[in-house]
Amino acid sequence: MTVGLDGQGRLVLSRAEGARTYRGNTNDTVMWIALRQCNGDSVAAARTLAGVWEVDEANALADLELWVGEMCARGLLEEDDGTPGGGIPRQRR
Repeated sequence: MTVGLDGQGRLVLSRAEGARTYRGNTNDTVMWIALRQCNGDSVAAARTLAGVWEVDEANALADLELWVGEMCARGLLEEDDGTPGGGIPRQRR
């Protein structure tokens, strides 16, 4: 999988074997960056997002978990339940 940004700074995820490409919106990009900066720790990423979006952490975590679920369903992420922080997504290889 390749990860990049388009000309407008939005997330682009591509899977070579299926030629699938996902183009995210601004919020998707922010969630991806937060997850990567927090080493996949969804709770820590939600804390960061709560500050950026000026919402409570529970709402940020709910939005993040919904997005992660969508990315898992698309085959772009997979959950690793053994990592501290609980159900942390990791990039599929």
